[in-house]
Amino acid sequence: MFKNLLIPVDVNQSDIALQALSAAKPYVNGAKICIMNVRYIVPQMMGEYLPDDFDDRADEEARGFLKKLARESGLDESQVNYHVALGTVYHEILLQADKIKSDLIIIGSHHPTMATYLIGSNAQRVVRHAKCSVLVVRV
Repeated sequence: MFKNLLIPVDVNQSDIALQALSAAKPYVNGAKICIMNVRYIVPQMMGEYLPDDFDDRADEEARGFLKKLARESGLDESQVNYHVALGTVYHEILLQADKIKSDLIIIGSHHPTMATYLIGSNAQRVVRHAKCSVLVVRV
């Protein structure tokens, strides 16, 4: 049914990530799967205190975490691609969805709190602006 799945995960919230990957299993029959993580941009004034290879190491660490999650969730690694982006979370998710021509985004989300009602959540913004279907997995 679906050909290209995008599953954005936060490497700091593995419980939500695993539940989103578990929710994806009914949709993966023959589909290509892209599991992605978006890293925040380190403020410039902090950058001078970081090692020169900080970005490369952070990307590699995130990619390793994504591969570990895929293995733990039992996904067929021949169907999975990994992508690590740097920027605003919802914006990078929407860019990647367009790039891979995603027809379904599966994203984990906390139950809403007052803070998300006031400032919004990444999942909410993805749902609002995505050009494809979005499955929100509540944790």
